[in-house]
Amino acid sequence: MISFKNDSKIKLFLKGYKCMLSVIVPVYNVEEYVGESLESLLKALKNIDSEIIVIDDGSTDGSAEIIKNIAAKDKRVKYVHQENQGVSVARNKGIKMAKGKYIGFIDSDDIVAEDMYEKLITTCERDGTNISTCKMVRFNSTEVKPYILTKRAFNNSTDFCEEISQSESLMYDYPVVNKVFRTDFLKENNIYFPENRRFEDMYFAMKALLCSGRISVVRTVGYLYRIREGENKSYTQTTQNIENLLQRTGMLTSIYELYAKEFGSEAPEISRLRKRFLVHDLQFFINKVPLMDDEYAADYIKAIKDFITSDIFDDDISRINSPIISQKYKAIINDDVSKLRELLEFEKNHYSALPVSEKDGRLKALLPEELFDMSEGRIDDDYNQAPPRCYIKRGQVKYNRIYIYAHVYYPRISIPQPRDGQIRAYLQNDITKKRQELSLEYFENSRLTKIKGEVEDTYNHETHHYNYDGTAFYIRIDPGKIKNPADFIGDNIIVIEYDLKYFSGSFELYSQKGKAADEVALLSLKKDSFTYGINFDESGAFKLIVTDEKQN
Repeated sequence: MISFKNDSKIKLFLKGYKCMLSVIVPVYNVEEYVGESLESLLKALKNIDSEIIVIDDGSTDGSAEIIKNIAAKDKRVKYVHQENQGVSVARNKGIKMAKGKYIGFIDSDDIVAEDMYEKLITTCERDGTNISTCKMVRFNSTEVKPYILTKRAFNNSTDFCEEISQSESLMYDYPVVNKVFRTDFLKENNIYFPENRRFEDMYFAMKALLCSGRISVVRTVGYLYRIREGENKSYTQTTQNIENLLQRTGMLTSIYELYAKEFGSEAPEISRLRKRFLVHDLQFFINKVPLMDDEYAADYIKAIKDFITSDIFDDDISRINSPIISQKYKAIINDDVSKLRELLEFEKNHYSALPVSEKDGRLKALLPEELFDMSEGRIDDDYNQAPPRCYIKRGQVKYNRIYIYAHVYYPRISIPQPRDGQIRAYLQNDITKKRQELSLEYFENSRLTKIKGEVEDTYNHETHHYNYDGTAFYIRIDPGKIKNPADFIGDNIIVIEYDLKYFSGSFELYSQKGKAADEVALLSLKKDSFTYGINFDESGAFKLIVTDEKQN
């Protein structure tokens, strides 16, 4: 393992290997995007000895000409043509050709951040791991949004190095494009993409995570996943299709069999995996039913029913603590398309505003009995799918310190007493693995926001009141109290660890888009030779960027 404390050492290391990284890019009819994608990749590899293996999977548009023109200008780009055989065959061919110590994959319509591969490779070397992963965001021509898979994977993952068997969160991190893999690790474990099957990246990533054990985590955005607009969508963006559904459930079955063989069907890891299938993977498909006519919807939910009543699942559905999800599955098991439509409409327009109360030490939602076969239900899984609301509201520099004002609460859950819980804040560096607790002070939420704790139940048209006082706080970043500023050169995040009576966990501090974020991003100060500046990545996560003028 290698210790890195400054950019110069990192760049020297990345340039000191004959071929540090091979990036494999399968291409099929993406002339509109491939040039932009490859240009972003070349920028990201400017400090890395590398190769880019572009596999043209029989494109019939102008993609080949664009790639060849780029390859003629940069010898790192290698153009390979094959007859159309699918993305898995293309990627597997690239793995076999790869000369790099590490392998990365990108899709030919996406974009990578300039520092993504530097951070991924450096963390692998630092931790002695076979895989490193980073966050992703989605984008189109008008906006950038969090990528729900990696957002969920990183919600409660604050360590730099995780054990997949102990991390429920990382079971959601199954894209391959936001990672690097040691080449010899892939080949020694015979890890290749299943051919002639869709959603092949899920199986590849889950098998690699299983074989690797520990993986390294980079908690900043590195990969931008394009949401294609109009008719030119990839199959992964079209879920209201029975064939795609069957391909997905078939791949989930293969992943289940892989993990059950490793851990045994009764292991906690398998229980978490099955629950992920139910509360996450299948929901994308179930929620598309309103787009279908009744006849097609009936066949569609029958395919889901066949999967959830297979030998994979025991009584997992009965253990789901989300009233809306469990009720949707009951409608599917009863072949009731009409009831499922009603539930989906209710979920879209009213479910998030249902009144929540404490009963017998548990949180339960009050439910309309005309739609649910129960009057109340536990909501643990609804809240566990997302972190609490925690946003920066403003910031300032005074007395040579940076002050960040924020608040954290769960909607519809009262805080009985101010400060009824525990919140801690930590500064955490991407590269050096250093972490330092920051000073945090509470104050009344009403001084920070206009949130009154009033929530209208839009179904019954009643207003319910919740107490969010005591959920506001400020963090003080004092450069004079940072023990060794050199350990924090580069990008740093603020990790919030919380215990709010019913829920506990950790997440990064974010800012919502708008005036507050713009104002906070202008804050900076100097201490000795170090400059401390604030920025936000594409997902809105806070970043404290530390630079040392002695290195410049």
